[in-house]
Amino acid sequence: MKSRWRNMSRKRMAFVYGCLGVLITLRADDAAASLEFSASVAELARWSSAVAVVTALETNSVWEGTRIVTFSRVHVDKLVAGRTATAEPVVKTLGGKVGTIGQIVGGEPELAPGTRWMLFLRESPDGTSFVTARAQGQFLVTEDKTARWVLSPSPHLGHLLDRRATARPAVSELPGLLLEAAERAIQVAWGETHAP
Repeated sequence: MKSRWRNMSRKRMAFVYGCLGVLITLRADDAAASLEFSASVAELARWSSAVAVVTALETNSVWEGTRIVTFSRVHVDKLVAGRTATAEPVVKTLGGKVGTIGQIVGGEPELAPGTRWMLFLRESPDGTSFVTARAQGQFLVTEDKTARWVLSPSPHLGHLLDRRATARPAVSELPGLLLEAAERAIQVAWGETHAP
């Protein structure tokens, strides 16, 4: 009986060491990235209290216990769906820089002042907002060569796992669309998930 247990233990240990070897060989940028399930447009809409096109105005990073959080004040340029409590909500994200110490949280949105985004937002009890599903709910809004506004995925996305074959992830569906087309798709999803 003991020899069988020792053999089982050796097999388990070999498996554990094998897994550790795989993790160690990952590149640093892969190891630092987050891993989460992808969300569809309908899911982002269902989980949000508002969707808005915003311009980031200013950021302030502070210590909150042992972690750094950043508060970004944004201006709502256009409300796509739902409502925000104010025309300039404060969006709370994890990570940031305080003095000489910085913390990077993989998969967490960043809102540099002057950048324009379409954000899926959810209001917190403390009056701040957060981006729904982290960087999955953040889409860069930029002008193309013909001066039309187009959506791009957040540059801060982590690694996403697709958990189903039926619903297309929002990060695949919305990027590349003109802003107006993206707004229509979101409003349809909003109507389906926020029925009166």
